[in-house]
Amino acid sequence: MNSTDPKGLLDELARLRARARDDRHGYWAPFLLFAALIVGAVPFYLRPECPPGCSWSSNGMPELWHWLHPTGQGMRIGGYFPSLAQDFYWLAALAVGFLATVWWYRWRAGRVGVETSTRLYAQVTLFVLALPLLGVPVLSELFFNRLGWPLALAAVVVAVTAATLLSKRKLRTAVAILLLILVAHFLTVIPAGQLLVIVVGVLGLAWVERSTLCTVFAWLFTATVALVVVAPIWFYDWPPLPAALYDSADLVLPAAVLAIGGISGLVAAWARRKVSP
Repeated sequence: MNSTDPKGLLDELARLRARARDDRHGYWAPFLLFAALIVGAVPFYLRPECPPGCSWSSNGMPELWHWLHPTGQGMRIGGYFPSLAQDFYWLAALAVGFLATVWWYRWRAGRVGVETSTRLYAQVTLFVLALPLLGVPVLSELFFNRLGWPLALAAVVVAVTAATLLSKRKLRTAVAILLLILVAHFLTVIPAGQLLVIVVGVLGLAWVERSTLCTVFAWLFTATVALVVVAPIWFYDWPPLPAALYDSADLVLPAAVLAIGGISGLVAAWARRKVSP
């Protein structure tokens, strides 16, 4: 090929760009990490020994639990036995997962010479982590318990409108804020709702990675969480599952999807290195 041939130069540039995109794909590590963190939560959700006919009431829970769950919690596959230990585990696990993911991409950028931006991922994840801890409890107490829902609704509308008007991409910003507020609220209501934070993070990784395989498994993970974590809130005894999975399906099944996605991404990265010139 003539080094001055414009078509040849463009083809070479396109090839280098494609290889750079492939080299920067590192989603497999966060996928495997979050799969392990989800599995690590299983012991906190196993039902305690309970004589026939016993029941659970939130009246005996500490004040901190009520702060974190101002509107209570809904039903869960396998029974309803929440504890502060679950909340503490998820706070630590999500913080570790978030920090490790940011570190991983920056460390990987130094190794391969191509950096995947984690700015959007960091902003969205921090928002979803902070809102349930502070925003939802404060707003629930201040507006819904003290001032009433009409003022709360008006305040939310004003805040979303102001943020939308200040943004360059107004429609996308409004939709994103409303969805994140909804996720943050469900996080405090749904048992194992912390998986919704991981859903947001995984979808954010799919957005910045621009990888077909990553995107496919991100949406599979989202669908699995919707099926086994969100759906039981409204549909009792759904989904129908074997007895062996009944106590931990809302954790094991989403973790399995992430693990398979992570292993697939690792195998794909290994295969690319094998065929690269």
